[in-house]
Amino acid sequence: MYRLFWKWLSRYNPSHHTVEEFLFMVPFLRKISVIGLVALLSSSCVSIKEIIQEPEVSIIDVSISELSYFDITLEMELLVSNPNPVGIQLAGLDYDLLLDEVSFIKGDQDDEITVAAGGTSTVVIPITMNYQNLYQTVSSLADSRDADYQIVTGLSFMLPVLGKQRLELSHQGQFPLVRIPRFEFESLYVSSLGLLGADIIILLKAQNPNSFELYLNDFEGTLNINKQKWAELKIPETLAFASDEWTDMGFQIRLEFLSMGRTVRDLLSGEDALFYDYQGDILLGSSLELLKEATLPMNLSGEIGLTKPSSTTEGQHSSEKIEETIADNLLNLFGAYSR
Repeated sequence: MYRLFWKWLSRYNPSHHTVEEFLFMVPFLRKISVIGLVALLSSSCVSIKEIIQEPEVSIIDVSISELSYFDITLEMELLVSNPNPVGIQLAGLDYDLLLDEVSFIKGDQDDEITVAAGGTSTVVIPITMNYQNLYQTVSSLADSRDADYQIVTGLSFMLPVLGKQRLELSHQGQFPLVRIPRFEFESLYVSSLGLLGADIIILLKAQNPNSFELYLNDFEGTLNINKQKWAELKIPETLAFASDEWTDMGFQIRLEFLSMGRTVRDLLSGEDALFYDYQGDILLGSSLELLKEATLPMNLSGEIGLTKPSSTTEGQHSSEKIEETIADNLLNLFGAYSR
C-alpha cells in the first residue's frame, strides 16, 4: 500500500497546474502526505525506514589517475544505489585523506546529483597531492619508498521524510613516493697535463632514491669551473639507475690552453679549490607505466676536488676509483671527448 502512495506522490507534477492552483494544493498535499504516512504506519505496522531506505554506497575502485615527479592524483570511484520508489539527491560529499594516520588533505564537493528511483549513479572523487608538501608535512615519510594511506569520505543525501542523511565509508591502500634522482660532481681527474692542453676525466655520481628503476634517456648541459666554461656534457645513450643505488658516470674532455688561456693550466697545476656550476637538463623515464617520460632541470654548484696521478693518498684513492670506472667501461659508454 505504501508503495502505491509514493508512486502517486512521485508522479504529481506541479507544472500541470496554474500557480494559484499549486499554491492552494501544497498545504493540502502536505496534509495528505502526513495523514497517509500515519495511516500507513498505523494500519500496516510499517516503519519510516521500511518506506524510505538509506541508499547503498560501495567503492568500485581507488586508483592512480595521474603521476609525475611532482604530483600524484588518486581517484576514488563510488557506486550509489537507490532502493527507494522515489528519486533521491546527493547534496554533497566530504573526504579526509590520512597518511601514516595523520590527516593530510581535506576537501568537499557541493555538486548535486539525482539518483533515480531504483537506479544507480557513479561518483568520482579526485585527490591530488604535491610530493614536496607531502615530505614537509609528514616527516615519517622522508625516507620511505611508499606511503600507506586511508581515505575517509562522507556522502550527504536528501531523503523524503528523513531529511538530510550522511553515510561514511573508508578505504586503505598504498601509493609510490616519487623522487628526482640525486646528482653529485665528485672529482676532476687530470689524466694528462702538457704545455698545450690537458685531458680531464669528470666523475659524476647519481642516486636513484625510488623503489623502481629510472632511465636517464638524456643528459645535456654546460659545466663552468671557476666561472669559466670548460665543457658541454652529454651522454650518447640511455643509462639505467637501479632502485636505491648509486651509479658512477664518467665524462672525458680535452682542455686546450691556447683557446682557454693560461689561467686554466695554472688551476690544474695548483692546489687551490675549484668551484663548479652546472646548468642543464635531464630526460627521465621509469619502469612505472603511469610515470611518463619528463624533462627536468638540473642545476648544480659547489666545490669539486682536483685529483692528479701524483697526489696524496686520498688523491690516489680517488684515482684508483676512476681507474676502476674505466675498467668497467663506464667511460667508454658515457665518455664525451671534445677538442
